[in-house]
Amino acid sequence: MEPNKPNETPNTPKPKHTPTPWRTPLGFGNEKGFIIRSETTTIAGVWERGMSDAPQHATATSNEAQANARYIVTACNHHEALVRQLSQFTERFKFQRFPKRELEIYLENARALLAKLEAEAAQ
Repeated sequence: MEPNKPNETPNTPKPKHTPTPWRTPLGFGNEKGFIIRSETTTIAGVWERGMSDAPQHATATSNEAQANARYIVTACNHHEALVRQLSQFTERFKFQRFPKRELEIYLENARALLAKLEAEAAQ
């Protein structure tokens, strides 16, 4: 049996994260850095160096803080799709040689998802 993690009681369901999609509103940088939010909830802030109430360990410039916030949002918004695609891929070809056309379909899906991730990350 695995030991309990700190602040966790036995048989307690694992908390779920705030539903996606998350976003970083354009122009939302302020004295607290950049905000990550869902449609209804503020999830987190990414601090930048030099802000009056930023933690001492905040070392990102304004551009880096904004890029970090967007990076977090992109990763979180696409996590479930990435896991699903990789799970389908690995499950399908678990015990078989790769049938060429079917492999091409899975690779096309993976490429399309990666293109979407790259395009969103570049924004």
